[in-house]
Amino acid sequence: MTQHMKFQTGHTQLIFLKTKSFILQKKFLLEVEKLKQLNYEIFFFFLTISLFLSCASTSKSLYYWGNYENTFYQKVNKPGDETTQKHIEEIKSIIEKANKNNTKYKVGPGIYAELGYYMLAKGNSEEANNYFAKEISLFPESTTTTKFISK
Repeated sequence: MTQHMKFQTGHTQLIFLKTKSFILQKKFLLEVEKLKQLNYEIFFFFLTISLFLSCASTSKSLYYWGNYENTFYQKVNKPGDETTQKHIEEIKSIIEKANKNNTKYKVGPGIYAELGYYMLAKGNSEEANNYFAKEISLFPESTTTTKFISK
């Protein structure tokens, strides 16, 4: 009976050790899951903060572009006198609005040079030269390009 009891006790100890090992393993896995959850929470916290900060900082443009992008796109994709004329009118509108509110808006680089190019193409070289000179006075770095397209 003593041997049977020893076996029983040994078996019980083995079961106890396995159970204790299983419980420790479960606790360890739970702690790992908590850490994973905490890492996700930290990650999403910083992601949320960065999104709020990026949305809060809106950059103001230095230049007024009006509807330039759209009219230029139309001119390139549907070439013709009508789309070119609309684009020229938009450029003149940009210049007018920028000059009217000169403290709030500035004419973007290349606007005067492009308008000068269109005036030169129409045969109005005096007006074209005025626009080229204005471009160079506002943006001296465009001198080489402006002189190239004015020829």
